[in-house]
Amino acid sequence: VRPYYRDGKLWCWLSNTGHWPDTGGAVPGGFSASATAVEQEGLRLPPVKLFKKGVMDEEIYAIICSNIRVADQRIGDVKAQAAALDVGADRLDLLLGRYGDDTVAAAITELRQRAATQMRQMIATMPEGSWQSVAYVDSDGVVDQPLEIRLKVSKVDDRLVFDFDGSSPPCRGPMNSVLATTLSSVYLAMRHIFPEVPISAGAFEPLEIIRPEGTFLDAHYPRPVSGCAAEVSQRIAEAVFAAMVQPLPDRATAAPAGTSGNFALGGHNAERGRDFVMYQLSGGGYGGNADGDGLSNGCSTIG
Repeated sequence: VRPYYRDGKLWCWLSNTGHWPDTGGAVPGGFSASATAVEQEGLRLPPVKLFKKGVMDEEIYAIICSNIRVADQRIGDVKAQAAALDVGADRLDLLLGRYGDDTVAAAITELRQRAATQMRQMIATMPEGSWQSVAYVDSDGVVDQPLEIRLKVSKVDDRLVFDFDGSSPPCRGPMNSVLATTLSSVYLAMRHIFPEVPISAGAFEPLEIIRPEGTFLDAHYPRPVSGCAAEVSQRIAEAVFAAMVQPLPDRATAAPAGTSGNFALGGHNAERGRDFVMYQLSGGGYGGNADGDGLSNGCSTIG
């Protein structure tokens, strides 16, 4: 993440994300199925500036590298992500220079407003009512007991309200979900249901998600959370599909595979005298819908 300044004022933030094969923790890849505390899942850093005035802070970089496996390979990732932000800034310079700051800002506002209007129009086609569903996470990896995701979706005028009250409490293992993942899982599920609505913050304005306090869908420190994005998010989306298929049988799909299929492998290559880490997301099947059968294998729902 980096700030983008225009005429000495903060205009926006630029960001990108990328997968690193390892960020430390108890096991290669960071996905420890038996973690009981977040420290076991990888290096934790507060928000710090890795780059200051365009120059990388070698001390912070050294702290990162001393806590992860195959550290010598990470400089390429760091430079690639930093370069992507530079390219973003250059492209934004060109865009603003061509059309002007006011025009671009107005276009962003208009796109957001149009997306919100389109989502409200889609919701307006739904019948009045409330619909409930239950989805399950098989276990948290530590305690052999299913976790329940209980969802109630209610149409209130031109809004949808999502309530996860009654879901399982926080768990010992790494299948807790942080709030951001819980929210984004609902958003991605609705994106599958209403693909015509362009993605922007406006598309999600008519979607009210009641914070699921006291459940494993709103994890707090020191709960382990490495399974939330790859596993729990899939089941949250499944709960949304199961609720929304009731008022919208022609739009919702049956449950997908419900996992990203993360496979991590790491160790030491004695012949080469170096460590290695790799991981693979294998995906899985998609449920069918009113238009036909689902995929026999595809990227996970969050892909």
